[in-house]
Amino acid sequence: MRTSQLGIGANFEIYLPIIEQAIAPENTVKAPFVPAKHADGKRLQILYLDDDEQVKRSFAALIEIGGYQVLSFSDQTEALTAISSNPNSFAAVISDYNMPGMSGLEFATKVRENWPDLPVALTSGFIDHTLRNGAEAAGVRSLIPKPCDYKELFVILRSLTA
Repeated sequence: MRTSQLGIGANFEIYLPIIEQAIAPENTVKAPFVPAKHADGKRLQILYLDDDEQVKRSFAALIEIGGYQVLSFSDQTEALTAISSNPNSFAAVISDYNMPGMSGLEFATKVRENWPDLPVALTSGFIDHTLRNGAEAAGVRSLIPKPCDYKELFVILRSLTA
C-alpha cells in the first residue's frame, strides 16, 4: 500500500515472505588451514605495520580470520620497540612498503639486522622489479600484493610461520 501527500512525502509498506531457514552467505570467508600454535596452545602472533588506519584495521582483521593474533602499529619506532621488548612473541612481521619517515624496506632491514630469525613480509599496491630486488636484498621473505586474495594471504602467512 502507498500513501502520499504533495509536499510532505510518501509512505510505502512492503510485505516480504517469511523464510523458514536462514541462508548462509555464499561468500563467507573460511580459512583454508588451521595455523600452527605455540607449544602452550596459544595462537601465533603477527606484528602488522601500516600507516593507513583503515587498511591497518582491515588487514589485521583478515589476519585474525586466518587464526592468528595481531598486534598492529602505525609507527615504525613503536613497532621496533614492541619487537625488542619481546622478540620471541612474534611469529612474523608484516609491514607496508610505502610508509612516511622509514620505508618498509628500511624497516625490514632493521628487523633483519636485529632479529635475523624473524620472518618479514612487505605489502604494497605496486610490486615491481625494483621492489622485488630491494626486498630480496633486505631479507624480506614475501611480498604481499594489495589488495590480496584472502586465500593467498593465508598461504603466505603459513609459509612465514611454518
